[in-house]
Amino acid sequence: MGVGYTVRCESCGWSKDILIGSGMLPPDHFRDDILAGSFGRDAKEFLENNPEAGYLVEQVPYGCKCGYVTSFSEVIFYSDNGKIRMVSHRCCHCGAKMRKNSWGSGSCWKCGGKLSMMETLLWD
Repeated sequence: MGVGYTVRCESCGWSKDILIGSGMLPPDHFRDDILAGSFGRDAKEFLENNPEAGYLVEQVPYGCKCGYVTSFSEVIFYSDNGKIRMVSHRCCHCGAKMRKNSWGSGSCWKCGGKLSMMETLLWD
């Protein structure tokens, strides 16, 4: 199950739709994408070296210190050593490393205005 939000600046009107969660697509639906490198080189190499590894793909919110918020697809592998996350994202506006499960500073990255968030949909 997943949830969709719209984040909007109350001052300048900038907005972004953000999806969070995994939906109901089976993990095998993403196998070819992982092996094609769509989730990064590390994820591709991990699955090539561990073809029987279990995994989950989900949308996760990320925030930056500059105020930019978005969501990214993330693949989580499960091994005998526990969970292994294959992610590292940089902000497309300032280049800083973004924080996972973060809504940023709560201020708009464009004008510094206050961001509001509204749940807009449920998806699976």
